[in-house]
Amino acid sequence: MNQTPDKPRPTHAPVRFDDHIFQEDLAYTSVTGIAVARLSRHRYESKGIPVGELRITEAKGPHAAVLPQCLKVYLPPPDGPFGMVFRLMIDEDGAHLQYLAFGGRGAAAG
Repeated sequence: MNQTPDKPRPTHAPVRFDDHIFQEDLAYTSVTGIAVARLSRHRYESKGIPVGELRITEAKGPHAAVLPQCLKVYLPPPDGPFGMVFRLMIDEDGAHLQYLAFGGRGAAAG
C-alpha cells in the first residue's frame, strides 16, 4: 500500500480583486470603512487571506442575495463591523478567491 505524506495545508488563500467593483463598494461606506477595506485589500493581495479568518456564507445572504460557493471575512478580524465576501474560483492557474463585495455588517456596523 502506497502512503503519501500528508501535504501541509495552506495557511493563506490567494485572492483577486476587481478594482471597478472594489471602488464602487467604497462609494457606499464610511471613511472608517474605506480605510479598513483598503488596508485589508493590501494585506490580502500581498499575503493572501489567512484561512483561519474565512467563514462560510449562508446560501442566501441579506436582502435575498444568493451566495453559493462563497466565503466571507469580518473586518477587522475576528469580528469587526465590516465584511468582505469572496467566491471560490478554479481556473487554469488553480484555485483562488474572487472578491465580490465589501460593506457594513448590519447592526454590527452601526
